[in-house]
Amino acid sequence: MESILVDAISSAMLKIAQDKPMQRISKHCFVIRLSDMIGNPWNPEFYDWEKSITIILKFLKPKPAREWVCALNGKLESTPKNQPVVFEYRKQSYGVMYSEKIPVSRIFIEHII
Repeated sequence: MESILVDAISSAMLKIAQDKPMQRISKHCFVIRLSDMIGNPWNPEFYDWEKSITIILKFLKPKPAREWVCALNGKLESTPKNQPVVFEYRKQSYGVMYSEKIPVSRIFIEHII
């Protein structure tokens, strides 16, 4: 069941990526239109669909596969309609804990569901 859901998420990523084209120059560099950035966060993770898929799978992996849709629905419901969905992760570096907030497109998560 988990592999079927991962495939569904990957196919959703490809479909959305076709609707919102970005020109990838290299693995870590891509170009997007300025008009796509208006009203959206300027974080590169928000526009990089490959990074979005990694972030969502990192959020879902600790949960049982049958709870994935409910977990994503919960994330959508806890976020205002006009805002991106923010995934927060705590990291430790050199003995200091810090929080990393990564925005993901709401449209992408809705398409996955």
